[in-house]
Amino acid sequence: MKTACFIPIKANSERVPGKNFRVLNGRKLYEYIIEHTMDADCFDDIYIDTNSPEIAGYALEHGLHVIERLDALTHNTALFTTISSTLNMIITSSCLPLRPIFRRIPLRNVSIR
Repeated sequence: MKTACFIPIKANSERVPGKNFRVLNGRKLYEYIIEHTMDADCFDDIYIDTNSPEIAGYALEHGLHVIERLDALTHNTALFTTISSTLNMIITSSCLPLRPIFRRIPLRNVSIR
């Protein structure tokens, strides 16, 4: 069975403007989650769902799949069920961009239920 990771990274944040582009210790926040997910080496495919050309370019440079986020899904009211039905896929694993501030946990040690 193949495993995939879905990472939603919006260009805009309604509560913290420019959040995903903020620099922390010399790197942008979106770079952290993408690199940590690749370093985990436990997914067959990684999909970046974004409406940002910068983030899409970064993902493509690293050999990841990019899904262009629809305008209807750029608001805080968009739910994973809406996103997954729009993309016609079942989301089994997702990573949220604002995680570099938390302790790093090896993803391959997390059990899937």
